[in-house]
Amino acid sequence: MPIQRTNLGIIFDMDGTMFDNMEVHHAAWHQELNKNGITISLDEVRQTIHGKNEEIIKKIYGTHLSDEQIHALADEKEFAYRILYQKDLRLRKGLEQFVTTLRKNNIPIAIGTAAPSKNVDFALDGLNIRSWFNTIVHAEMVEQGKPHPEVFLKAAHYINKSTQHCIVFEDSPTGAMAAANAGMDMFIVGQDYAQKQFAHIKGIIGFIDDYDNALLHNHFDLILNS
Repeated sequence: MPIQRTNLGIIFDMDGTMFDNMEVHHAAWHQELNKNGITISLDEVRQTIHGKNEEIIKKIYGTHLSDEQIHALADEKEFAYRILYQKDLRLRKGLEQFVTTLRKNNIPIAIGTAAPSKNVDFALDGLNIRSWFNTIVHAEMVEQGKPHPEVFLKAAHYINKSTQHCIVFEDSPTGAMAAANAGMDMFIVGQDYAQKQFAHIKGIIGFIDDYDNALLHNHFDLILNS
């Protein structure tokens, strides 16, 4: 059954989706890992480092670290990211206008992100856009990171929408897989990953560079006028 305006819910991933900032995250991981004696190229970072920080750190450093050590390493990486990105913090093109249209039509909007709360605060409060969103689910609110669907399932629950009536905006194959595992359709934003990396994932409506995309607006015009 097609999604109608009255039952639609929107869930945005944050990094790479609302912000074109994945290269900054990659640079921060590259900097911090090499500083700590983990020799890894920037390209290897791009290819292999995705998901919740705690999961990444256990995978790279091993499972022998204490929770305090894991949290300290994660905090150092995120602090490095915020320092690198603070002067360039900006939304993807067209996002503000798109969100304005959704809000005018009383569409509930959530964020479902693997980012920690400090990064959420940095981005949303840095641009004074927290009020745009009905709910925000971040890394510290879930037990399992993407591609597990927990973050999107919680976001849908908090905006009181069924999974089949939510549309997700994601940028990565891991995040897209999480949306698919939640039973949600999605748009893929940006060009950080080749389209062939998404070939196995069901529910992709289309690929867009930004939120001025004609495919996106045509799709939502049909829903919002239904």
